[in-house]
Amino acid sequence: MMMGSSPAKPDATVTDKLDLKSEPVPLYVPLEALTESTVRSIIAAGTSSDDLSPDYSQRTLLIFLLEINKTLREIENSTEDNGQKPNENIIRCAEDVRQWLVDKNNQPLNWDELHKLCDMMKSDTRSSLAHYYRVKDAGPYFELKMETVSFS
Repeated sequence: MMMGSSPAKPDATVTDKLDLKSEPVPLYVPLEALTESTVRSIIAAGTSSDDLSPDYSQRTLLIFLLEINKTLREIENSTEDNGQKPNENIIRCAEDVRQWLVDKNNQPLNWDELHKLCDMMKSDTRSSLAHYYRVKDAGPYFELKMETVSFS
């Protein structure tokens, strides 16, 4: 992007086709890069309150948290194609991350409740935010389709 130019508009066909309500969001989970403080921060921010953030950050972190759990379950229940268990380092890393997935009272997270919360967030169209920006048809990620003003 050149200095002073307005950002390129996103491909409307990509954002229009994204259906968070029914399609899983593909995410890469770098288990070996996760630390206890990172996981606890994700849990705290993703499950913080009933007030949803206008920028969808809470929903994004909750989706990532659920994907961490899914990846861990796959590792815990998997065997390699040749019938052997995954690499010992991966198993050890998964065990460490699993220990960190606890609430503020050090109880295991309630994954059913987190899935319900995530489904609710996915169905939220942010009507108050759309109203503020005077958007009449607020589909998923409508912010990416808004006209922008350049002051340069």
